[in-house]
Amino acid sequence: MATDNKPKTLHYRRAQFLTPSRTLEDLLSAALKVNSLVANRIEKVTATGDCRLINHTTNHRGRLCGNLITYEHGTNKLFLTVDGNLTAFPVAQVAPPELPNKKQTEFLDSILYFGIRGNHVVLMQSSGLKGKQLELYLNWFLSACGVLGTHNRLELVDHPPRMTTDQLASRPVKKVTYVSAMAHETTPDTPSSPTEVTNEKKLRLTPVGRAVDILKAAIGIKDFERLKLDDALDGNLQISLEVTYQRTTTQEGQKVINDIARALRNVDGDDISVQVPGLGTLKGDDLKLSKPIVVACHNGHVDMPELFDEMHSWLLGLAEGDFLKDEKVPVTEQVPLIASLIASASAIPA
Repeated sequence: MATDNKPKTLHYRRAQFLTPSRTLEDLLSAALKVNSLVANRIEKVTATGDCRLINHTTNHRGRLCGNLITYEHGTNKLFLTVDGNLTAFPVAQVAPPELPNKKQTEFLDSILYFGIRGNHVVLMQSSGLKGKQLELYLNWFLSACGVLGTHNRLELVDHPPRMTTDQLASRPVKKVTYVSAMAHETTPDTPSSPTEVTNEKKLRLTPVGRAVDILKAAIGIKDFERLKLDDALDGNLQISLEVTYQRTTTQEGQKVINDIARALRNVDGDDISVQVPGLGTLKGDDLKLSKPIVVACHNGHVDMPELFDEMHSWLLGLAEGDFLKDEKVPVTEQVPLIASLIASASAIPA
């Protein structure tokens, strides 16, 4: 078995509810008891067979840990034949393997790993699965299990580093800029025949995301439909939204800009930037709490116990360093997190 160490990044989220009652950890634990069979946890995302589900779960050092996976039912995978003597690598497809017991097999698309303690969530995302997809799945799963409540809603909110929070609290925001591509989904046309693919595959670009929503709101639905964006998306179109003021603004105007800056901090990467006088420009990653790590992988598969240990150690460090303090929550309700993490750390050798 080949083992190597790969760089990864942990991300912190805080679970917030429209009508708070129990913690995310309590709600998910209850839902997993209601639907303990993994087949009952499959969410059918699209009519074409895209599925996602929480697959593996475990209690690791006092935290609820697990992974979220996605797959497309009945889909073959494309592969290359690497031959340096050719002008192009041949592309073909392979079907999922057939098992002796005739059980159904599927190819995995993406895996996201998580650790939850109370309303504190640590993620290790993948290119195809982000915190937003976990949020959508949890809302569906908790509702389907009857533990969330009819009118309740969960959000996994980014928590800025304390230094950024202190800087933003002491200085008003001058300008917020958000840039987003017009198309976020590209889907190769997968041949139905297992024969070698010789023709160039076309990409289907779909106008989706915040940029499309902004444009619809700006020009109206009817004018938006007349644009026929589907035929122009290969032109690398994007939307740039800028909220600022010329010289001065009112107290109410300043509050709007500050609220927009906070609302957009969940945007991935550097698509969002916040200009603060006397401080400079903060990019998207400056508004998030994250940590680079190195985790062992066996034949490309993440060592989950080691990864969950990394999540535990980081969350413990954040709690001890007072990085997770929430001004809206009484301090007496925050202390149990630190105490439980320290107790679980001392109970189990590192």
